[in-house]
Amino acid sequence: MPAGAGARPGRAARPRGPRAGGRTACRRCGAAAEWHPTLRGRWLLLEPGERPVSAVPPGRRWRIAGDGTAVGLGRAFPSGTCRVSHVDGCDAPPVSLPGAVAG
Repeated sequence: MPAGAGARPGRAARPRGPRAGGRTACRRCGAAAEWHPTLRGRWLLLEPGERPVSAVPPGRRWRIAGDGTAVGLGRAFPSGTCRVSHVDGCDAPPVSLPGAVAG
């Protein structure tokens, strides 16, 4: 069977990786978090629960679509609540990359 046979037309295959909405613990700080695929096929670790939109800076707001996909809200200012990337709230100290220059 050729590659892509049996797939629904106009619908990209779901990315492989963690299970959408799968709970895990951050490897750096140990806090609970959830994996969600993004529209671009990457996986994003989100804080559990929702926060008021007014408490989250523009560009850091996420919503979860009905299929479990994380959708970035960009600079939009919707009412209600949104999700936050765990990277933005991780209590672990930043990781220094090999060869990085201290500024």
